[in-house]
Amino acid sequence: MKLDYELSYTEDARRMMDERMILTDDVIAVMDEVRKTGACIFDEESGLFIACRRIGNATFWVKFSREGDETYLVHRAWSHRMTVVKREG
Repeated sequence: MKLDYELSYTEDARRMMDERMILTDDVIAVMDEVRKTGACIFDEESGLFIACRRIGNATFWVKFSREGDETYLVHRAWSHRMTVVKREG
């Protein structure tokens, strides 16, 4: 799949994805959502961003850093069978 941005993975992220059977397409879907909506949070403690997207009956999470305007490095990826609801107010 040709992306309009660069996406790379740490060795730990690749290992986690393999162990948890998370597809590259799942991570790309999360990152596409980040690029489209800007929806992510910044973890000051780790210096990394965290984003999620619901796909099917699971929510996929990606912890990443920005390496440039169009370049991202995935540090972790995991999933949970849960729904994240945005709280208003």
